[in-house]
Amino acid sequence: AVQLFYVISGYLMSLILLSKSYDSLRAFYTNRFLRLFPIYWVVAILTGCVYLVLSTPSSQAFWLVYKSLGADSLWLILTNIFLFGQDWIMFTAVENGDFVLTSNFRNSEVPVWRGLLVPQAWTLGIELSFYLIAPFILRDKRRWILLLAASLLLRVYFIYIGLGTQDPFSYRFFPLEIALFLLGTFSHQFIKPVFDSLGLAENRSLVRFITLSFIAIILVCHLVDINYLFKSLVLIGSFILALPLLAKFQQGSDLDDWIGSFSYPIYICHWVVIDVTKYLVEQGVMSYGGTAFYLTILFATLGFAYLLESTISNRVESLRALYRRK
Repeated sequence: AVQLFYVISGYLMSLILLSKSYDSLRAFYTNRFLRLFPIYWVVAILTGCVYLVLSTPSSQAFWLVYKSLGADSLWLILTNIFLFGQDWIMFTAVENGDFVLTSNFRNSEVPVWRGLLVPQAWTLGIELSFYLIAPFILRDKRRWILLLAASLLLRVYFIYIGLGTQDPFSYRFFPLEIALFLLGTFSHQFIKPVFDSLGLAENRSLVRFITLSFIAIILVCHLVDINYLFKSLVLIGSFILALPLLAKFQQGSDLDDWIGSFSYPIYICHWVVIDVTKYLVEQGVMSYGGTAFYLTILFATLGFAYLLESTISNRVESLRALYRRK
């Protein structure tokens, strides 16, 4: 799911930048900032308040990290504020009491990533890295194609030496992941024009059929026990090919657009909701894994996301619109 999101992001950024939706780099970066940071900061602050008040499973691990790192925790503090670098936290560890780089964060004496207020936001660190360079490469086909080739060759090399299929290199290492963003760009700049010339995107029945077919492919990939690398290639490859038609389906669906507006708030807030729910389990309010447990997580996450969307995103959206061309 994370890697498919990178492909979508590459497609969308190519669409935005080539359509000249922004008058300047400042407008582009300001718009991206307004989309990501306000909601992130609200959730991070609320999570910090929860950690100060409640002894949840994550809060215990959180404070232990800062106690262990001491002055070395400055990087964690900065990345919790500015988001940049959260992906690189997955390449750090504590070894013999020292804060070091590592190829396997699980070998750390203390799980450093637990010092992140919103641990899943490491994906935003990768996303922000792409945003930084996107305006300078996506308008030049030769430039991004060379970068795509370099990233794919680097991934092949990492697989060859045994690191490419191991976490964190399998999907947290930006030099490898940038290929996925650029494959989304490939879908927009090469596949979409072919589909447009054939009039495929205007065939509503075909668009619906492709969308349902891709949903079926997702289900098959999850249910069938096949080689992980092969499964990934099938899933990502078919997604790249289908993306222009999937995007067309989304454009014509108010329901899909409404669901999409909640995707980011849900993604950002779900961790703290799960953590507080586990705390309630420890307090004997409910049992772990029962119906009440999962329903609490589901409806609390949706409710939290709705509040974030209605009180923050909707207000920020009016500001974002000021930076887009009419």
